Amino acid sequence: LLDTFFEGDHFGEYVLTDEDKNAVERLVEGKFSKESYNFGTPRPFAVVKKRKFKAGIVEISFNVKGNVFIDFCINGDFFCNKDIDGIGEYIKGCEFSESAVSTKLSELDFDSYISNFTKEEMLELIFA
Repeated sequence: LLDTFFEGDHFGEYVLTDEDKNAVERLVEGKFSKESYNFGTPRPFAVVKKRKFKAGIVEISFNVKGNVFIDFCINGDFFCNKDIDGIGEYIKGCEFSESAVSTKLSELDFDSYISNFTKEEMLELIFA
C-alpha cells in the first residue's frame, strides 16, 4: 500500500510561494492567533486554572456540586493525540478527590491524549 501511495522513494523539497505564505498569514491572523481558537469559547465556570507545562499552556475549567464534577473542560495550545473533549466527559460525575480523579484518568489511558502531558501534571493542576 505504501509503495502504491508513495511511488518512488524520493520526495522533493516544496518551497512556499508568496501566495502560500500569504494564505498562511491570513490563517494566522484570522484563526490561529485568536485566544478563542486556542482556549475555546468562555463558559461560566466556578474554577479556572491555567499553567504552562512542557506540553504547552493547559487551562482547565470546572464546576463541582455536592463534591462531584458537573462540568470539566480542557483547553490550551498543546498537541492532542485524541479528542480531549472525551476527558471532560469522562470526569463529569466523578467525585472531587485526587484519588477518584487519578483512578478515572488511569481508566481512560490519560497519557495517550495530550502529547508530553501526564496524569500527574493534570492532578497537580486540578488540586494545587
